Amino acid sequence: MSARILPLFLLLLICPSSPLMLLPHHLAMVLLLPCSSTLLLPHLALVTERVHTLSSYTNQLITSSTLGWASIRDVQSGLVKPDQIALVGRSAVCRARDGVDILPGRTDLSGGCLVEGRKEANYQVLVDLGGIARLEWKRWDMFSSPHIGTVAFNQRSFVGSLLLDDDEEIVGELDYKRGMNGDIQAIVDGKLVKRTEGRALVETEPVRYQLEEIQLTLDKEDSEKLQLGSIQLERSEQSEGGEWQEEVGIVRYTSTSLLNWGQVAGTVRGLPAKAVLERNQTTDQEDRGGSGGRSGSNGSKGRSGGNGSGGSGRRNDEVFHFRWGIPEGGPEEGVTRVSAALQRGTGSLCSLSGDLVTRESQYSATLVSVYRDGSLRRHPVNSLLVRTTLENVSQTCSPPTFLSSGLPSPTTTPPPAPPSTTSPTTTTTSTLPRMRTARPTPTLFPPPPPPAHKPNPLKQFYPEFLEAESTLDTLEDSVQIAMVSSSPEKLSSSSNFILLLLLLLQIFQISSLSSFKYVPASHSAKTEDIL
Repeated sequence: MSARILPLFLLLLICPSSPLMLLPHHLAMVLLLPCSSTLLLPHLALVTERVHTLSSYTNQLITSSTLGWASIRDVQSGLVKPDQIALVGRSAVCRARDGVDILPGRTDLSGGCLVEGRKEANYQVLVDLGGIARLEWKRWDMFSSPHIGTVAFNQRSFVGSLLLDDDEEIVGELDYKRGMNGDIQAIVDGKLVKRTEGRALVETEPVRYQLEEIQLTLDKEDSEKLQLGSIQLERSEQSEGGEWQEEVGIVRYTSTSLLNWGQVAGTVRGLPAKAVLERNQTTDQEDRGGSGGRSGSNGSKGRSGGNGSGGSGRRNDEVFHFRWGIPEGGPEEGVTRVSAALQRGTGSLCSLSGDLVTRESQYSATLVSVYRDGSLRRHPVNSLLVRTTLENVSQTCSPPTFLSSGLPSPTTTPPPAPPSTTSPTTTTTSTLPRMRTARPTPTLFPPPPPPAHKPNPLKQFYPEFLEAESTLDTLEDSVQIAMVSSSPEKLSSSSNFILLLLLLLQIFQISSLSSFKYVPASHSAKTEDIL
């Protein structure tokens, strides 16, 4: 592979979805940028190939998650730190390509790779990707079984070491099938050296991970309102209990959850993992995000609550169990209880809603690697946490209605009482004369019709001049009310005037009756003579 294409090959191997795939080679050599959160580890090395190790399944090779073969140019440019290189004494484990063959070798003090007695300038070295791999040199001889996890040079040979006559240890090629039961070979000063015993380079993978001392920094938060479901609550007419009784229903719903703690370079994907998130970290996330309390749903998959210290008044930490580097989540079913106070023969429709909140947070933590022999290794790591949860689940009930008619029914909410205000009572004494105020005319019913006027039957026997008598009779029966002043002086003069008027009226009536003469009906034709 040419030096011009090598940087682009490194980028495409690490970040196959990178937009730099569309750039020319000379630009891609400069714009070597990380493509995801998996490249957040400070001492990450750009590698060309992954390392293979010996598995326990019929001695097949598997890909290592923590080791890689890095170009010597990456080491010289500083992309690979010196403490990431696998060393034996003063030599590093290296290999070079010869066409389609991969040849094992070791480095010398001049910086070249000794391969089959010759020195190569373009080669690869064995590196620890994230600085968290557990590499050990374990003793091996021809009577021993191959160690599980032995690092391979190629499809046939493995990385080993042997002792020279002067007790100097150098890197050699271990082949389990060569000779009687395998051997280790190396070329020293042009001579082939073989040993049936030595050491093998073995990678020991952890059995599980644990994240501790997590520090979160919220980067992004999105919220979506969800309608989870509804239920009709009813109370029959034959229901027992008081006037008002609480009716209860169950709403089942489905929501989406997601929990992804990201992937850290040099770690084994898929191992069981545990993360302990302190309660103050969770509270800070909710406060910065402006979200309310959590819902009563199951939450993210693999999450459980644990007591950080136990006892009353102590902090409760949040504990997550998941598969390392694998996003977990999907559809989740939840159950929530709803209730409403109803009268007999009424019902109400109650709906359930919530917020689907997605938070993306950068975090720094201590990654604890737990091995089968009980040993622990701790390493600082950085990654991205993406979490989707259902929060703020609440119910909303419609106003109650009668089941028989569908009309609105009374509610339990009493009408607001009018504000009580006390004002000082004042007593005023008026010196004005008291007047009776006229009452308003009732308008509920119309006034009664006036009485029908009946003709006087006496007019059939008496002349027209007697109409004055009828007028006087009408005046006797009528009553006229006049408003008078309450002043004593004016009251006495008005009384005298009324008495005088009544006296004159009586005299006029007597004189009219004395001048009346009876005339029979037979002489009605001579009425004009009488007049």
